Parts: sequence; C-alpha cells; structure tokens
Amino acid sequence: MTQPAVAPSNKLTTQQQTAPEVDATWRYSEKALIGCVLRSGTGERGSLTFAEAVDSTGIFHSDFYAVELRDIWVAMMRLYANGSDIDLSTVWSEIQKSDKAKNRVTMDMLVYLANQNVGGHRTHAANIVDASISSSAENAVNKLMPVIKNPKIKASEKLRRINQVVVELSKRTDHATKSQTVKVADGLSKFIKNYETAQQEGRVSPVISTGFPALDGKIDGYRPATLHVIAGAPGSGKTVYLATSALHAVMAGKRVLMVQLELPLDQCYRRLLCAFAGIDSNRLKRQKLQGWEQSRLATANDKLKTYDAENSFTLLTMNRPTLSDIEIKLDTMMLKGYDAIFFDYAGGARIAPENNADDFKHHQDIYTRVDSWKKRYNIPIIAGAQYSYPTPQKHPGGYTQDMIYSSSFFKHNADTIAFLHPNKNKDDDKLKTTLALVKIRDGESEYAGNTVVNVTPQMNMFRFVPENSFPSGPARPLWEIHEANKAKMQD
Repeated sequence: MTQPAVAPSNKLTTQQQTAPEVDATWRYSEKALIGCVLRSGTGERGSLTFAEAVDSTGIFHSDFYAVELRDIWVAMMRLYANGSDIDLSTVWSEIQKSDKAKNRVTMDMLVYLANQNVGGHRTHAANIVDASISSSAENAVNKLMPVIKNPKIKASEKLRRINQVVVELSKRTDHATKSQTVKVADGLSKFIKNYETAQQEGRVSPVISTGFPALDGKIDGYRPATLHVIAGAPGSGKTVYLATSALHAVMAGKRVLMVQLELPLDQCYRRLLCAFAGIDSNRLKRQKLQGWEQSRLATANDKLKTYDAENSFTLLTMNRPTLSDIEIKLDTMMLKGYDAIFFDYAGGARIAPENNADDFKHHQDIYTRVDSWKKRYNIPIIAGAQYSYPTPQKHPGGYTQDMIYSSSFFKHNADTIAFLHPNKNKDDDKLKTTLALVKIRDGESEYAGNTVVNVTPQMNMFRFVPENSFPSGPARPLWEIHEANKAKMQD
C-alpha cells in the first residue's frame, strides 16, 4: 500500500475511499469519532471538535481498541497540548515523529477516516468510553470473583480490593464531568455578574476561620476544595493545632469530621476537653482539679452541646488502615455532610502501605489521595504532616519554600503549608510558636517565604491561642477566646 505525499490542507477527496485491510479490527464508533475531528474543516475547528470530545466524555487514548486509531488519537493529543491546529496534514506530520506510529498508520488510513460521512462526535466518544469501561469492569469482575469466593480471605480485605477496582474505574471518567471548554470573555462576564449579584444580596463565599485572626489575614481562612498542611517535627504541636482549629470551626457552627490515627480515644477526649475548657491536663489526669476547674468542666459540656446542637462534631479513629480503607469510610460518612475534615496522619506512620509500596511511594500516595479529597468532597482538608528535621532550616531570606522539599512527602498540591516552629530562644521571655508559611496559593502576602504568624502555646491544655490574647490572669476557656476573635474580625 503506497503512501501519498502529505496534503497541503485537510481538503478531502469526494471519491469514496476503499477501507484499509485492518478496518476489520476497528469499531464503528472509533473510526466515526476520528472521522468527525478530521472532517471538521479548518485546523482550528478540528482542535475545537477534539476538545469538545475530550471534555464531554473524558476519553483517553487507551480507550481505543485498535492500535492504529490509538496512535492517531495520541498524535491529536500532542497537537492539542502544543496549541497546534488539528487537521489531516498536521496529524500526518505528527505521526511521522513516532517510529512505531508511522509503521502502523498510513495516509490511506487517514484519508479513509476523514471521508467517513458521520456526525455526532460526542455520541461516538461516549460509545468508546462506555465500551472501554464495560470491558474494564468485566475484566475486574473476573479477577475479583476468585477473591470474593475464597473463604480464607478476610471480609475487610475483600472490601479493600473491591474498593480499589471501583476507585480505578471512577478515575477513568471522573474528570469528564468536571472539565469544560469555555471562552474567556464569556467566563469573565459570568463571573462579574455572579459577583455583583452576591454583593447586592450581601452573600459571601463560604469560609471557615482557622481560629487565629492573624493567620486568617494571611491565608484567607479555609475555603472549599482546598488542602492546608500543618507540618512539624515530632512533638511540635501538629495534633494540638488541628484540635484547636477544629474546635473553633465547631463553635462557628460548622460540621467537622476529625480523623485521628495517632491517639487512643481516651487521650483524644482528654485533650479536646482541656483545650475547650482551658484546664490543666495533668491535674485532670490525676483527678486533682481545682475548684474553678471542676465547675468549668460542667460548663464546657453544656457549651459544647450548644455549639454542636446537631451533634455533627465527629471523631474517626482507625487501626493502621490503608488509604482505601480510609476512603471507603469517608465516602460513607460524607453522605451525612461535613464542612471540613481535620486529618492527623503524621507523615503516614499509621497508614498501611498498599501494593508493597516503599516509603517514598507510600508518602506520595498519601498526599495524592488526600489532595484528591478536597475536590471529591468540595470541602477544606486540614492535615498534619511530620518532617524529619527537628527545626525548620532558616535561610538568609527567611523561611523559604525550599523547606517543602526537606522531606520527600511534600510533593503535593497543597494550597497552604505552614511549619510549626517552637521558639526556644532563652533571651525571649515570651513563650510562643511560629507558624512559618512557606506556601500560600491564594492569600495575602508579599512573599510567602518571610510570612510568619506567632501563636501562644498552652501545651498543658493541649492548645494554641492567638498571640497576646488574654496575656495575664487565669486561662480563659476557648469559647471566650472564640467570641473575642469574632469581635476582632467584625471590627
């Protein structure tokens, strides 16, 4: 079969082309889809048709059964990624760049496909995806049946493997419902209209306060679909920060889910109670509370019931789960609806690796999966993470973003990252902890590397409070601090 010279444009011949010999292996929907793109006219129109097909179905090159059509689609993907036009000529030129593709695809094939008198690229693309998913699901079921029927395999392991299959299949088309191609001018007009409407109605976008006004001023609080990482060395106060911030969210009327993989339940209860009531943990543990602390316990219980009237402050503990185990549980719990997840996993020490992953891959998997939850549930995820250095490295320019890479598991897509840095300077008589903000994606800061927020640690109560809040006198309960924060923010 001869290969004609490259056509100067995608102008098609009117004569019906003879089907190539390999056409017997091509599905109708596959060749019809590629035909739609190649027949679109100008190269720019071809690019738009390709983008619409991808956006409406989330189609991958692996969805094509025939390897030749897969090669053609990959060539189109590269052209689109490079901002090039897509037509008969450009696709042919792109195919020539791959030794394998040019040995499988001929110009006769492209001309034959371009002359297919078909329409409805969305329908054809959807058919391809449907066939691919059906085939993948069938293969998955065939592999799972021996596992499901094996009485020696525990039920939890069976569920874990089933969930793995479901997650992988859902990833195949998950982005199809979220991707879109829009004209910037139209998008901006819609954004401005929505902004003006919200302004007239006095509506503001949903945001959850961190519990620290100075920190809110830097990162603009916790917003939907964001990931906030609180990093620190062992014992620096990651769990303390998460608990304090979670309690502030509850007092703000938010529905909070706290995932705690580090501490037993009794310790969790004691820490939360001490932080909320502002009482000494050691005296509580030894049952030697002072009179005012004893009375504050009852007040704290009543106050928490008032703030959490819907009983939506939930604590989830699990015994060395895998990521899939956690995700199954979260999918179930999120049906009830939560506004934020506070996730204390301390670098993954309490999460079992999957598929024999080494430490590097394990931590990558953790951050990738945790990061995906922010969009999966459309809520903020506030996560604690452990890094190896006892204190953050100080650079001439201050706290720099280079510290993110002091550990391999900071390769993620966090919206904000703050390192907890306890102040151990003997010359400073004020006890404080520095939150060194090394990444702020959408907050107010001249330079994230030099941005710090100081908070006052009250570790005997397992909490942090805003710096200079109630500098003297007995410890205040957290609800008084919360109300003072609200007043300060309103001013």
